[in-house]
Amino acid sequence: MDSPLSIGATVPRINLCLLAIVAAASIVCWWPLLLEPALDIPWWIPLAAVVLCSGLATVLSGGKWLLFPLIAAAATLVGIAACCRIWPLEDGIAQSYMGIAAVAAAIAVLVASLIPGSMTRKIRVPNEKRRAVWLALICVAALGPIALAVRPPIVAHRLARNERLASERVSALKDAVDRVESDHRSQACDGNALKQHYSGPAFTEKDWRFVAGNFVTEDGYAIGITIDCSQPRDYLISAMPKRGSSDGSRRICADAFSLRNCAPQWDMQRGRNSCVPCAP
Repeated sequence: MDSPLSIGATVPRINLCLLAIVAAASIVCWWPLLLEPALDIPWWIPLAAVVLCSGLATVLSGGKWLLFPLIAAAATLVGIAACCRIWPLEDGIAQSYMGIAAVAAAIAVLVASLIPGSMTRKIRVPNEKRRAVWLALICVAALGPIALAVRPPIVAHRLARNERLASERVSALKDAVDRVESDHRSQACDGNALKQHYSGPAFTEKDWRFVAGNFVTEDGYAIGITIDCSQPRDYLISAMPKRGSSDGSRRICADAFSLRNCAPQWDMQRGRNSCVPCAP
């Protein structure tokens, strides 16, 4: 009967190193996409990085093309599940579906990795070129840690920009509503009339058709006007991050009397939502 040492000795050290690299990359590559506030990167970027790692490892291993796709898929499942368990999503509904998302991502990694794996299994890299392949593998595997490292300043810049633009839009919409009401009260609910008096960051033509009485999304913020065209100076403009902390940390509201950096609250005296003083 073989001893554990003799069994372990039959496993080439280089394969263990490749397995560790592929597993670590498959775990970490998904985190910048999931940690909130998250980087705005498409899902196919971590998928491509994991698949490329698996393919390069297959080349360096001498053709073990089934092993690395399986490791990459299992590590993807573990990585996504662990990330969502340790750092749950703010959206409880989205959090409840992350188990399904983790399984789907693992299947996608497995299927996508089998294609380059089967194509590269017969490739034999000359010794003088193996260093270049190793360097490529390490660079691809490092994408996840690098994305995590640059995430804080990139996210901070995006949030500051989103909040600034949302504040400017709400302020400019308040001025536009006030101007329309002072000239033609009957046009206060007309998006085209508001557009003529608006001087803030741009909205799309479609936004102007829906902004009065609905919410539209621009630069990560959902912005809308609640307005009663039958009552003078009876309106409420609000803006909130569409994806919670991934888009901003401030909620902004404005009415005929004030512009505040907080969410609308129920005003008992007026019997509706208003920009009451923000909670300390």
